[in-house]
Amino acid sequence: MMPKWVAVCLVLMTVSMGVYTVAAAISQYTLVKPYVTEIAVATAKLQIESLSFVYDSTSNRYTSVAVTVRNTDTVQLTGTVYVYLYDATNTNVATGTYAGSFASGTTTTVTVTLTWTAGKTVTDLAAGRAVVQQT
Repeated sequence: MMPKWVAVCLVLMTVSMGVYTVAAAISQYTLVKPYVTEIAVATAKLQIESLSFVYDSTSNRYTSVAVTVRNTDTVQLTGTVYVYLYDATNTNVATGTYAGSFASGTTTTVTVTLTWTAGKTVTDLAAGRAVVQQT
């Protein structure tokens, strides 16, 4: 049979190991700190109001896009209109750009000619986007 003092020492050692494990777990952790910031959003002075696609039934493609752009500023601005058309895998099937000036306080309709990827037609079209960027 084991003497009482040995049993007490074993119990105390087990308790101290448990306390050490808990203390180590508490002091060794990673806290994910959320970062908060304020972001000011500027309203675009050039805005796309509408798009109208021109379809060619012979090639089964849109040949161009009439894009109406509004200049909300009090001065004439220059900008570039970008049109991107994508297939179901989000790959470009057609793109086009137009760079020009836009008179203050007016809407201007410009024609963006589209260049298609070889072998692609409107049957491949799944999505698109149009962007006007002030230059």
